Amino acid sequence: MTPLALSWRQYRLERKMFWRNPSAAFFNFVLPLLFLGLFGAIFAGSQTDLDVIVPGIAGPSRAASRRRRPRPRARRRPRR
Repeated sequence: MTPLALSWRQYRLERKMFWRNPSAAFFNFVLPLLFLGLFGAIFAGSQTDLDVIVPGIAGPSRAASRRRRPRPRARRRPRR
């Protein structure tokens, strides 16, 4: 397979793994959107506050959704 095909396959696998974990999907996708809606409604009259709040919510949520590599499993000793 070409490197591009392998990269695409890896990307699809990671997206499937992400959406199969409901807690990860909620805390990384839905919760920041709820916060944006909530704080947007609270600070609707102040554009300067929204200019600080929106990047403050979007940045950490983007950083939290980055893929984390699983730790390698410890090797078991063979039985004698």
